[in-house]
Amino acid sequence: MDITAIVRQAVSDRAKLTVPVDTLTDDADLFNAGLTSHAAVELVFSLEDELGVEIPDHMIERDVIGRISSLADALRTLLPA
Repeated sequence: MDITAIVRQAVSDRAKLTVPVDTLTDDADLFNAGLTSHAAVELVFSLEDELGVEIPDHMIERDVIGRISSLADALRTLLPA
């Protein structure tokens, strides 16, 4: 399962960015690309539903959900090995 690809697709579908997600690197700041707090919540819920995990409150912060790479890394820690 390619978690980064799943996160990229969810960002494309839910984040409502001002730029296409395929123009961003995995380390680009999604908030600088137009991610709002409302869209961030939708993104988190979408990923939780798709992957069958619950993202703990301490992970729902700008440093984690603000970049594709950090969000994918966080999700990897929640998925069974």
